[in-house]
Amino acid sequence: MDQEGSNLKSNALRTFVMTVCIIFTTTVYAQTKVVVVPMAGDTEYIEIDTFDRTVVVGGSGTDAENGAALLAALDLVASATASSPWLILVEPGAFDLGSSELALIEYVSLRGSGIDVTTISASASTTGHRTIELQGNNQLSHLTVLDSSTGSSSGAVVTVGNKVRIEDIKIIADDEDGIRVDNFSDDVLIQNVDVTAADRALSAQSGNLDVIARNNLFRSTGDNVLNVGSSSSVQVFHSDLSSIAPTKQIINLLGGVLEVGFSKLSSASTSTISTPTAGSGDFTIYHSHIDSGAAYSFTGNTDTCFATTTPSNFFTTQCQ
Repeated sequence: MDQEGSNLKSNALRTFVMTVCIIFTTTVYAQTKVVVVPMAGDTEYIEIDTFDRTVVVGGSGTDAENGAALLAALDLVASATASSPWLILVEPGAFDLGSSELALIEYVSLRGSGIDVTTISASASTTGHRTIELQGNNQLSHLTVLDSSTGSSSGAVVTVGNKVRIEDIKIIADDEDGIRVDNFSDDVLIQNVDVTAADRALSAQSGNLDVIARNNLFRSTGDNVLNVGSSSSVQVFHSDLSSIAPTKQIINLLGGVLEVGFSKLSSASTSTISTPTAGSGDFTIYHSHIDSGAAYSFTGNTDTCFATTTPSNFFTTQCQ
């Protein structure tokens, strides 16, 4: 009788555990889905009961087909809001947008499958073109962006809204800016990003508050590495800023506030910092290394300049 009672208790316990597991599973995963964008030759979108508010874009077609599928995914996330954000998840592959732009509306994020695993490219000659535009409350991560645009005021990745995160990506801009923070785009975090640009690697255009860059590689082959526009506030930490442009400074400070810490600056130019006008802004640099392979000088004027660098005598007459 004791053995039988024990078996009854054991069976009841197993039944209870199985019931709880079934209820828990149903509660967590019910009414969730992922929408798969069709490739060329397919006729309909596919819904898989796995995730909620996620669009997956496949990369098995040609570069142009993949790019068209990625652009088509934007229609599926047009209803995104603060209470209903969406994610576009991009599979491995090459996605050529042609001359189009991938504009992410607010509360839509884009995640690839890894640097050099997911590659998004575009090329255009129109003014102000951008391969990817972030309109606010977006996160862009885990991919490579190749931009061959030649129009002025263009950029590979451009932010036009607030609360944007750009992380774990590589950017190559053949002619224009790598990352362009447009006027009055605030609260932008850039981290673990590798940028090589023919123009500025990072440009905060004007009135940009709280632009923070950390753990990045910023390179320019033809212009300033970092541009800080009027009334902008930029902080750069644990980053490498380098330029091979013979006549361009690493930093162009045009009236904003710039703080650089725990970083390395190197250039082929004879001037590291440019502040073209009197009262150009505030500049602070500390615990950073200035590559002494060239004869550096500080040009222009700033309201305030504090420096703790190696070599130790850098900025001796210009900074406190």
